[in-house]
Amino acid sequence: MSGIDFSKYPIVDELIQNCDMENEREHILWLQGTQNAAAVLLAEMHLLCKAGLSDSIPLRNRSKVCANYYYGTANHKVHVFAAHQALNDLGMTEKDLSKLFSHKDVFGRR
Repeated sequence: MSGIDFSKYPIVDELIQNCDMENEREHILWLQGTQNAAAVLLAEMHLLCKAGLSDSIPLRNRSKVCANYYYGTANHKVHVFAAHQALNDLGMTEKDLSKLFSHKDVFGRR
């Protein structure tokens, strides 16, 4: 067993069962890269989210531009099952996400 309690992640567990990947669940690569790299990415994203709430117009603009980069980077580093679980945990749908990034298509191009 991989040590992950999938009962905490019902969407992931359901997707694994629907895709008949029960035997492979221990070998799924959930995150491309290291945990340290993911932590740095999340910290940078957090700071830029705070910049987006600033009264400073240049900071807000920088935050908006960087959001595109982090959306693409995070989207490519996280397994699709985990991304679906995260959307569910946030109470969002794919449609909500496409509204947030309406200027980008599914593959990250403009």
